[in-house]
Amino acid sequence: MKFLAFICTLLLLFSLWLFLRTWKQAQFVRPRSIVLGQGVALLSLLVYVWLIGSPGGWVFLLIILGGLGGAWLAHSLKMDYSEEGIVMSYSLPYLISWVGLLFLTQIITTFTGRVPLLMLLITALNTGWNLGLNAIVLKRYRSLVKEVPPVVM
Repeated sequence: MKFLAFICTLLLLFSLWLFLRTWKQAQFVRPRSIVLGQGVALLSLLVYVWLIGSPGGWVFLLIILGGLGGAWLAHSLKMDYSEEGIVMSYSLPYLISWVGLLFLTQIITTFTGRVPLLMLLITALNTGWNLGLNAIVLKRYRSLVKEVPPVVM
C-alpha cells in the first residue's frame, strides 16, 4: 500500500509540475472533448455515490454550488480566435483553485488509503466547479464561433 501511495504522489506531483509549466500557453478549445470528459467525470461520481450508498443530497448540492463557483471563475479565462481555431489560456485564479482542489483530494486520499465522506464531498464540489467552468467556456466558444470572420483562401 505504501508503494502505491508513493506512485500516486509522484503522479500527482508530475501532473502539477506539467500544468504549472504550461498554464499560460494558449490551448485549443475542443467542445467534444470537454463534453465527453465532463460527462464521464459526472457519471463516474454519480455511480460511485450510488455504489457506496452515500448521501446523494449533499453531493448534488455541492455539485450545484461548485458549478456556480466554476461559472464565476470562467470569466477570468482568456479566449480568442486564431487562424487555427479558438484558443483559451488559463488565469491565475483558475490555477490556484484547480491546484488546491486537486492537491487536497489526492493527498488526503493517498495518505488515508480510502475515500472518507469529506473527500467525497470535496470531489463533488470539484466536479461541479469543472462543470460550471466548462459550461461557460462552451458558451463563450459558441459566441466566438459566430463572430469569427470568414477565412479567405
